[in-house]
Amino acid sequence: MAKIMFINDFVYENLGIMYISSVLKAYGHVCDLIISNQREENMLQAIKEFHPDIIGFSVMTCNQNLTLHLASFFKENGVEALIIAGGPHPTFFTDFINNDCLDIINIGEGEYSLLDLANAVDNDSDIRGIQNLYVKKDGKIYKNPLRPLADIDELPNPDIDIFLKYDAIKYKGSYNFIVSRGCPYECSFCFNHQWNKLFKADENRSVFRLKSIEKCMQEIEEVAKKVDLKLVDFTDSTFNLNKKWLLEFAECYSKRIGLPFSVNIRANLIDEEIVKALAETNCCETVRVGIEVGNEKLRREVLKKNISNNSIYSMATLLKKYKISLFAYIMFGLPDETIVNAFETIEMVRKIQPDLIYANTFHPYPGMNITKYAISKGYITVEDLIKLSEKKYKFYNSILQQPDIDTVMNIQKFYMVLIRFKFLSPFIKQLVKLKPNPIFNSVYAVSMVLNFMRYKKVNLSYLIKKVIANKKSAGV
Repeated sequence: MAKIMFINDFVYENLGIMYISSVLKAYGHVCDLIISNQREENMLQAIKEFHPDIIGFSVMTCNQNLTLHLASFFKENGVEALIIAGGPHPTFFTDFINNDCLDIINIGEGEYSLLDLANAVDNDSDIRGIQNLYVKKDGKIYKNPLRPLADIDELPNPDIDIFLKYDAIKYKGSYNFIVSRGCPYECSFCFNHQWNKLFKADENRSVFRLKSIEKCMQEIEEVAKKVDLKLVDFTDSTFNLNKKWLLEFAECYSKRIGLPFSVNIRANLIDEEIVKALAETNCCETVRVGIEVGNEKLRREVLKKNISNNSIYSMATLLKKYKISLFAYIMFGLPDETIVNAFETIEMVRKIQPDLIYANTFHPYPGMNITKYAISKGYITVEDLIKLSEKKYKFYNSILQQPDIDTVMNIQKFYMVLIRFKFLSPFIKQLVKLKPNPIFNSVYAVSMVLNFMRYKKVNLSYLIKKVIANKKSAGV
């Protein structure tokens, strides 16, 4: 058997790691996990005690620097395991393999490429020809082709056990699930358009794959046996892509599971039959919708999200009719966005009156079509993209250099005040003309925390109580 240690950078269950771990364990390999929000010395000690053959990182562009730092730290301190990086960043930026601290990168899905790697390590056989992997060996880089997309119904259920040693996950109450992989849409700000291009030649399987309803039920039931499951959080980007499947799923879910759940939907694919079916489960706690911007032209032409304002208003009306909570996602700091556009977003959200609102800062990640557009307009340079890994650009600031960007980002900081307290608008409109500053950032941070606490209010209190009780019982 081979031993694999995964590194996760946040205290949340990473479904990619969970699926890979489940496949590896099914074939007799041993897996463990470290969450990297701890001292590096403690991580190093845990790795040396586990003595892994392989260390795996799941890498997004925003955490690439942390990955490289930790991988270098492990190598410099005598860790001899193969270090592999997978996830979106290595998939779309294959030159990531050129970093000295990495031995391998994984392109695309990782379940069976990691299994082949673990089997090869266990058998002391050649690893240079494994599909989906770029492998450094003897001073050369062996670049292997993509393997076919996986049949997701054939995969074992994701391995939640690997995360349950952490109290923050064990007692949090809400857990992430997916019922599909892939998305047929080409939104310019999402990595799916890159993914679709990568796998367009796969004639055997569609990029969008939907699990059987029975498979979904079994996964949820299995998790419910291991934790006190209070909220089933479906994180698929678009839960309502297949109407027939959704209607059958809703009926089955209410009978077999009966727990509160939340989903992401696409506004232009919603009709009354779907909303009615969700409502009749008596379980649909929240529907999350990416509204993004209030200006339809900006949404269609820059974001390439072909959804009309009328579709958004109609969707909101249906959800209110059936008393389903709406969680709206909006963005600020988009290419071409003006002060007028930013206030159009505020006005749209006022009209649809969502129960919860999340206001993102737009990040022009490398390779995305919208990033190429921003570069072509002169709003950023390729060299500017490295700033995305800096802390100050993760939440509060935009790296775009375009007219009105400071004012637009200030409007974002006061989004909750503007939406909930309209009478303050004249004052706020004057305030946002000032230079960005820490006070404005604090207003935004408080708004986001209060919004999150409202969304997770039951689960946060439950988590705190459980962790305290657990510590007391352990004599801590």
